[in-house]
Order: sequence, then C-alpha cells, then structure tokens
Amino acid sequence: MSRRALELFVVRGLNRACDLVDAIAYRPAVVRLTRRLPFFWHCQLARASITLDERWGTGYWDSDSAPPVPEGLCDACGRRAAWLVVGGSSDEEEFGDGEDADDRDFLDEHPVNLCGWCRLESLSRPSNQAELDAILAEAGERSIGWRWR
Repeated sequence: MSRRALELFVVRGLNRACDLVDAIAYRPAVVRLTRRLPFFWHCQLARASITLDERWGTGYWDSDSAPPVPEGLCDACGRRAAWLVVGGSSDEEEFGDGEDADDRDFLDEHPVNLCGWCRLESLSRPSNQAELDAILAEAGERSIGWRWR
C-alpha cells in the first residue's frame, strides 16, 4: 500500500468512525439523556480527518462527492454538529445595490446552522430575532422529543 493510499485510508476511516459515533450520540434519546451533562461530542474525528486531509493533500474533503463539513453547533438544539444552512443568501453578488435588495427577508441576513435532526417547520418565515428564537427553540425540542407513532 502506497503512502498516499494509506493517508486516504486514514482520512476516510476517521470520517467513517465519526459517522458511527454520530449515529449513536446524536439519537434523540441520547441527546435528551445527556442534556444536563457537559457537551461531549462535536465531530472531533471528522475535524481530525479534515485537518489531515489538508496536511496530506488527499483531496477527500475537496471532491464533489465529499460529505458535508460540520460547521459549529446546531442553532436549534445546541448539542449536535451543524452541517445544513438555512437562509444567508443575501450575497452582494445576488442582491447588489439594485431593487432586489428590498426582497431580502430576515433569514437572508441571519443564516441558521442546523443539524440533520432539527427542522424549521414554521408556517411563516421569521421577521425578527424573537420569532427566529421561538422557531429554533421549538425545532430543538421537537428534535429530542420522544413520540410514539
């Protein structure tokens, strides 16, 4: 096995190990049970994989088929790693200084980072921070709630 193949194997292996831990640690019941404990898991293996990928130049995290990169904590539950973004589309290139700037809404200016478990299911888009906070609190509670179907 060449050095490059070994490096790629380690980078992929760390990410797969992170996925396995996520499959257990991010389950709603586990998050609910560990809520009062200090935060213990935030995709450290994936971050190690990203760091090694950058150092070794394997290109695993830069490819089109790369998994989503964890970006801080979820704004809704505050316990899981966030890898989805809602809103934040008010790029200067998209709106510029033209008349489309009036079409911006609150989420365009205030992107929300979410984990795969939390969903914003509000019927209306928030128009201020208080509304967004209420929607995020509801999404966080729903993502760790125990419901029998």
